[in-house]
Amino acid sequence: MVELKVLGVLVRGLRTPLKDISESTGLSLRAVKRARKRLQDDGMFQVQPIFQSAESSAIILFELHFRSRSPSVLVRTREAVPRSTFVNQWENGTVILSCWAGSIQEVFDVERRVRDEPEIDAAWVKFHARALLHASRLSHWVDEEISHVSA
Repeated sequence: MVELKVLGVLVRGLRTPLKDISESTGLSLRAVKRARKRLQDDGMFQVQPIFQSAESSAIILFELHFRSRSPSVLVRTREAVPRSTFVNQWENGTVILSCWAGSIQEVFDVERRVRDEPEIDAAWVKFHARALLHASRLSHWVDEEISHVSA
């Protein structure tokens, strides 16, 4: 329940200071710190860098995820997707690139081009949450969960 209260505040404002979270939830500062850490440790709340390299507000930011067992694929894919920044790579061969495009069509062209690369097992695009999922919807889900837990 404590974690949900903290999550509810973070959904409405990711950069909300701990002191403000404490005041709005009625929880101690220490409880807020512990709850935020548990949310991060459990994977319910993740902090990831978003690269703001766009010169125009019309630029669409997205993540390109792909999986391959071949180490050379990363280099080839970076060449095929020049407007990208490397974010992470896991042992199972999954790679995440933070990318930018001028249109939705360009995003899907990039996804198709990478999917068609030899030795790519899978490729998919994820848009940054702020582009597809309004905070009000997510807040509503957290509030519903809190009401179910406290009932």
